[in-house]
Parts: sequence; C-alpha cells; structure tokens
Amino acid sequence: MHPEDPIEPAALDRSVPRLHVSAVAPQRERVATRCPLRVQFDALPPAGVEPLPMPVGAQLRADEAMAFAAEVFEELRSHHLDSITIDDDLHPDDAQDLTHHAMDVGVPLIISGWLPVDLVGRRSGRPSLLVRAERRPDGRWAYHPIDVKRHLTLGPEPTGAEVPTALVSSLERLALLGAERHPERTARTRTDDLLQLAHHHRILEAIGRSSADAVGGVVGVERQVIWHRLDEGALSQRRDGSVASSEAPLARYDAEFGHRLQVIAAAAAGDPIVEPVLVKECESCPWRGWCIPELHRADSTSLLPGIDPRAWDALRRHGVATRARLARLDHRAALVRDAARGVGGRLGALVAAAREAPAHTPVAQLAASDGRGGHEPPSEAVVAVLAEHHVDRAEDLATLDPTVVALADEPIRGLAGAIHGARVITEGSVAERRHGVPELVVPSADVEIDIDMENAVDGTVYLWGALVEGRYHPFVTWDVPSRAADAEVFVRFWDWLGARRSAAADEGRTVAIYCWYQGAEAGALRKGAAAAAELLGRSDAPAEVEALLDGPEWVDLFEVFTRQLVTGTGAGLKVVATLAGFAWRDDDPSGEASMAWHAEAVGGSGRSAEAARTRLLAYNEDDVRATAAVRSWMRALEP
Repeated sequence: MHPEDPIEPAALDRSVPRLHVSAVAPQRERVATRCPLRVQFDALPPAGVEPLPMPVGAQLRADEAMAFAAEVFEELRSHHLDSITIDDDLHPDDAQDLTHHAMDVGVPLIISGWLPVDLVGRRSGRPSLLVRAERRPDGRWAYHPIDVKRHLTLGPEPTGAEVPTALVSSLERLALLGAERHPERTARTRTDDLLQLAHHHRILEAIGRSSADAVGGVVGVERQVIWHRLDEGALSQRRDGSVASSEAPLARYDAEFGHRLQVIAAAAAGDPIVEPVLVKECESCPWRGWCIPELHRADSTSLLPGIDPRAWDALRRHGVATRARLARLDHRAALVRDAARGVGGRLGALVAAAREAPAHTPVAQLAASDGRGGHEPPSEAVVAVLAEHHVDRAEDLATLDPTVVALADEPIRGLAGAIHGARVITEGSVAERRHGVPELVVPSADVEIDIDMENAVDGTVYLWGALVEGRYHPFVTWDVPSRAADAEVFVRFWDWLGARRSAAADEGRTVAIYCWYQGAEAGALRKGAAAAAELLGRSDAPAEVEALLDGPEWVDLFEVFTRQLVTGTGAGLKVVATLAGFAWRDDDPSGEASMAWHAEAVGGSGRSAEAARTRLLAYNEDDVRATAAVRSWMRALEP
C-alpha cells in the first residue's frame, strides 16, 4: 500500500499500518466525538488566530463534572481498600508506567489510570476507572474501562420484551461478573459515552489488556455502573441516512477516529479536507471566533435551522453550498418531496419511471407497473400524497426540479422549510407564514401571564419569574442549590399562580400562561412538584402540575411561533425577541452567563453578591417581558 493511498473505513482499525498518519500525535479519548475541524485546529491552529476561552456556563459544568468525579473516586476508595489512584500531578510518562505496573500485578481497581500509548493506533487515553476482569490466555490480567459522567445513565422502562433492562453493578461490587439486570429500567445510550469507552477498549487491545467481553461501563448520577456492549449494534447507522440499521460502538468509533486522523494528516500536508459547518459544539469551541465569521462569509446552508452536518453535506454534494443557491430551488417540488418522504415514498425512483413513460400516464398506473426499471413502486399512500399536491401524471413528475428530486432520498428533513428560510434570509425579510398556514393565530386570554425560570449549574431552579398586567413578580432563593431550595421556590410560585388562576375564575375571566419552550419550564415544574411532594408534604402538587400542562391555559409560545412562522434563523427567545424589536438590558443576556452570576450571587459576599442578584432578577424580568413582546409582535404582523 502506498503511504498516500486512501484507506477504506473498514480498514481504519487497530493494527493496520497507516503510514500517512504516523506523524500525527496520539489523540485523546474525546477526539472521535468532536467536530473534525476543531480536531484539526487543536492540532494545527490557524495562523494568527487565538483560541477563545470556554464560555462561563460550560466552564462551570466542567468544574461540576470534575467535582462529581472526585466524589465518586472518594466513595470508591472507601469501598475498595486494595485500589490504587494515579496522581494527577505525575508526569504522563510516570503515570503510564505506574498504570502499566498496576495492571501487571492485577490491582482490582485503578482510579484515574493513564493507559500506555497505542503508537500504531495513534491513541492515548485516561479512563476514569479500570476494573480487573479475567486472566487472558497469555496469563495477563484483562481490564474493563469505566468512565464517570455527571448525567443520567438509566432510561425508562422497556417498551417490549425484546428490549433488555440495564446491566448494573454497584460501586461496592464493580466487577462485570457480579452485574445484574435492573428490575425496571433500561440503559441510556449516549454516543459520546460509548465512543469514549471504545477508544479505551482499543488501547487495551493494543497493549494486550482487553477482555474477551468487549464491554465498558458508565457511572452516572445514579452512582451505579451501567454496562454497555461495544461490539453489538447499539447506535443508529447514520452515514447513509438509514434509521433501520444499527452499528456497534466499536465500528462507529473506528470510522470516526480514523477519519479525524486523516483530517490532521491532510492539514499537516497542506491539503485540508474539512471546512466549517455549524454544529452544537460551536457554542463552546475555542475556534468559534474563526469559524462563525467564515460560515457567514461563505453563506453556509448550515446556518439555517434544521440543516445538520449530514443535510449540509448532502446539499453540498448536489451543488447547493449556499443559502442563496438553496433559495433558488423549487419550493413546490420540495413540498412534494417532503410529503412523499413522510409516507415512505421513493420519489427519485418514481420520477425515473415517469421520464420513461408517456406524459399523460397516471401516477397510479406508474405505481402499478412495478419492476420494469428495478424501481420499487410507491404505496397507495404516496400516490394519494402526490395527488394532494396536484402531481397526477407522469409529466407532473418529470418536470419537478431535478435538484430537488436528486435530494429525495438524502437525510434532509423539511427541505421545503429550509428553502423558505433561505428565501427569507436572502430577501431580507423578518418572518413569513409557513406554507399551509392561512392566518397567524396566537392564543389569547383575559389574564395573560408570562413565566420563565432560572436554574443553577446543577439543575436546581432557584428563580421563577412571572409577568402579569405589566408587573414583574419574582420568586427566588439565594440559598445553596439543593432539592429543598427547588421545592421552596416552586411552592411559593405555585401558590401565587394558583391564587391568580382562582381569582380569574371567580371573576369569569380566562387565563393563559405563556412560556418559551416548554421542555424547560414543564420539566422544571414537574421537578419542583416532586420535590415539594417529598420534602414539604405537598402530595397533590405533581397531579396539579400535570393538570395545568394538559389543560388549555398552558401555552408554549415557542411551538406557536415555530409552527406558523419561518425566519431562516434560530428559534431561541433571544433571537426571536430581537427580531420583534425587544432588547435586554444586560450586555451579555444568556443562560450560560447567568449560571456564573448565580455562583457569585450564592457564593460571593457583599456588593459583588448583591450586584449578581440584581443582575439575575433584571435578566429574568427581561426574559418574561421578551415573551410578552413576541406575542404582541406576532399579533401585529401583516397577513
């Protein structure tokens, strides 16, 4: 094999020589899940660009994660007196030597170990825990990797008999041998967790320390080990847009990690193979100061809502690299494409058949004449959907925008919406009604209450704010975040809200309670109600919350907005309210920043703590006033 020859993804595995990446420095465990361009810039920074610091909220979460891991390590040491902890202050070479020696002598639990470098695979890694497994045929002890993560690791109850419950070990008995099935809950499958475990397993393979059972574990906030197989299908296979197939974490990892090694090698050779694309990671990436302006300069389609990296890549492969180009695609053809895709139709195959048939051939007849071109005939549902869009004959299909037809089977959800959004941006509009929305409807009531909550970095809701009849009402605690604080603030807010609703009912007046994106506010209400029921005896609170959320008074304004209007930009409150002409008083109005303010408000002293509290209350007040402003703006929009 020539050093520069391309290697198939299947070959990007353990011991295959990869001469073209031999100069790449060994990469750590998070590389396989990171944006490829970030991986490139971390290894080879762009000239003249300084990395930006991590946003304060992200830094706080990282600090909380480290503190959580330290607590778990301490608990493990109390249970396992024969464990060893590899000191963070050691030089990496010394830490790797000590870890290697600990595995040689068979230490049952190695905490914060640093695995020897896999030079062939170009990997280095530091799993949170290494738990001793069986003796290998060569006499060496094998180990399983376990990572500590500050998130939930147990999922809901199984949906069917074929779905197993989670395989769980306690912190007292870590070994896989003693693991048992959870009586009720499944395991949460997080791609980043599984790929990190796969990284560590590959290193263990390379150094002759892997178990015959390709498994790894995650310790989450439940403080149990949740075991995952790494060699069985657990992740949806996404490269071709399929939702039916799955792949093993090790297979996904091999492809992703190998690709990123090639990215670094290509950049080092002066021939980069990746370019910017907007992803969630951009919010905290140190290179966002370079990429975000570049995305706008290039008019990237990834700036549009709903265009994820797979959709962006599909559009680019079909010659649609900019929002301006996307705006020129036929919107009606995209509506047909989306409708057919929604019922499982293969529009591309049907159009190919239509081009070979007489112009007036009915679509239903094309559907019935299967097999002639190897095309699968569409179902009756597809024929009906096409008829709704006045696509009844072969000529109707044959004249559809060929680029849209070429995109028929690509992993793009809502192509018509993306085209509409691109047109709004390109034409300089602010917002337009979605296709099929005859008039803009914003739920209204005699008493309109806007609400918003703020939470600490650990999730504790410490502030509920409400706006009614122009007056702001805060319900807040500055105590150290805890479940008790959550319960206290919830009860004060809930009682106030209940009194308002009761008074309106007594007067024969209707009530509407508005939030922006109920996933946050509804979840916070449920959590507060559960804490109030357990800690304060408010046993009726959970049922009362569900009654509100299921009733007509509760309005998710985010859903009202996104179902009816297209802007071509994000749908966060800060973005939409700005379009509506609203401005926050704070120079940095963000939930991320507010977590840092809250840390100062609770842990600071004197004027600094008081200033942080004042700032948080003003920020929350502006949030609820922003919701009210969006409502007014929507009601005033031209038809």
